[in-house]
Amino acid sequence: MKNGLVYITLSDDKMHFLYRRDRNADPLMLSTTVQSDDDIPRMVVQFASDNDIELDRAVVAMDGRHCMLRNYAMPIQRRRQLDQAVQFEMDDDIPFESNEIISDHFRGGLSDGISYVSAVVVRKDQLADLLSLFETQGVEVESLDVDVAAFARACLTQATGGEPCVGLDIGRERTLFCHIVEGTVRQLGIIPWGESRLVRDFAAKHGLPEDEVDRIMVLPERDAGENGQGMQDSFREHLEGFVDRLMREVYRLLGSAEWPAHFILSGEIVRAYGFKECFEGVAESRLDIWDESYFKLGGEVDTGQRGSGLATAYGVAEDSGCRFNLRKGEFAGNTHASVQVKQLWYATCLLILMFLSWGIYSYASMIAGERELAYLEEATAQVYRDSLPGVSDGMATVQYRSILSSRMAMLTGEQVDGGTMSVSVIEALRAISSVLDRKIHVEFFSLSLDGKRIGLQGETRSMNEVEGVRKAFEKTKIFEDVKIKNAIVEKRTNKIRFEIEVTR
Repeated sequence: MKNGLVYITLSDDKMHFLYRRDRNADPLMLSTTVQSDDDIPRMVVQFASDNDIELDRAVVAMDGRHCMLRNYAMPIQRRRQLDQAVQFEMDDDIPFESNEIISDHFRGGLSDGISYVSAVVVRKDQLADLLSLFETQGVEVESLDVDVAAFARACLTQATGGEPCVGLDIGRERTLFCHIVEGTVRQLGIIPWGESRLVRDFAAKHGLPEDEVDRIMVLPERDAGENGQGMQDSFREHLEGFVDRLMREVYRLLGSAEWPAHFILSGEIVRAYGFKECFEGVAESRLDIWDESYFKLGGEVDTGQRGSGLATAYGVAEDSGCRFNLRKGEFAGNTHASVQVKQLWYATCLLILMFLSWGIYSYASMIAGERELAYLEEATAQVYRDSLPGVSDGMATVQYRSILSSRMAMLTGEQVDGGTMSVSVIEALRAISSVLDRKIHVEFFSLSLDGKRIGLQGETRSMNEVEGVRKAFEKTKIFEDVKIKNAIVEKRTNKIRFEIEVTR
């Protein structure tokens, strides 16, 4: 079974099923129209079963048309005082008794000492009916949001900078509205009409079925001749009237707020012929289409990846941003109990893991100590082998130490094997350096020595410089015999690589 969290969006008479096994997976798997609420759990469970998804918990966003929305701007900053003020205002605004409703609110933004608050109210009987649809199918609703808040979260992912922005999800029977300023939500709203108003008006004027109007909206070029051109011109007039009416609604919702410099649109109507140009001409603002921003060319999962409610479906799965939580009060009992059981289970598992970890740590420490000792012995031997490349690899550490001490004594002129050297190797090299011509450029690579001989390997620019090095050895009067054993030209560097052997 595939495990993960399912996000279900109910909006504009559509149901969107969004599943994420992880945050990088292609999430949306189903987007379809529903005829009645009773069809929702059956379709969800059937689709989950067909796709081998273990469906036992879900996050749900309900249709905002079944709720009451309110927006407040209050000169209050402290959270507790703000909550009390909002509750007081809602008691006056809502025509229901407090025991009949569930409400929630969030502060979308704070500017110049003003808190911008959006609130939602839903009747308990409606909430109970919705939750029971899922509970009867064994699906736990972990949280319950509203589609317009989820749509605002989707728009927040597209809004950039601090410019005022308005998001519109133009559905068939409703239009979701959100006002964003400086990356925070200032206002939410639902316009109680959508694309169907344009379709019905145009169909009534020309005596056409609504399905035919839907086709003309997207594929006007199929109508040829004068009648076809007249139909396109008429549709353009209706479209301009629709957009102009929509802009008046936006102006009414904004009130005294600054006109937005940026619009984010979603919905099937945005694909209508000439819609973008018409909207930009009326709004005189920058326009982004959410579907086109989110889905790259060829990135659609299925044919349900366009249309109203889609941005909302993705907004439900957004972790950050404004949200409502209607699983409160008497409807939060199962969730709270589940959380307590989970916390107790996690605590028990944690204690068991702690004891197991202590035992494993003690045993591992003992094993690690033995391994570390063996590792150190091997590392020490390797250091000796690297320092004494000409010595057999099979010697014990004490033998390596004795040989290395003898070699060090040779360098300082100390007594070795019963004999005393009159001049140390280091002193000899210092004498060579003092008599070596400063114009000679020489680089020594290696030094090998025994009781009477020193072997040097180096590199110069010419044979003359090699000879100069040899003469410098002779000038020291320390060495009995100085021989150039080998001198060859390096093809890669064009320098002379040589080897000199001197006898003490």
